[in-house]
Amino acid sequence: MLEVKVERGLLEGAEVTSEYKRITHAQFMDDTILMGSETVENAKVFKGVLDLFLLASGGRVNENKSYIYMMNTLVRLYSRICRQLGF
Repeated sequence: MLEVKVERGLLEGAEVTSEYKRITHAQFMDDTILMGSETVENAKVFKGVLDLFLLASGGRVNENKSYIYMMNTLVRLYSRICRQLGF
């Protein structure tokens, strides 16, 4: 779902280097890392995909293990993104 959102221009992943495509996620066992540009629009897309995934899988987010990291982001934008994601 994330790759489709990127292809449609609805999601912008995190840029590691200009030589490779942007990264939107990494998974290991039952852990998932979502990565993207620090925008409210990206947060909305991530939230929508995450909600669908949880509905389909019967899983849930462990809020005690969930974190949002942003670098060089204004506090107001950080707060808006956190509210959008529900953390």
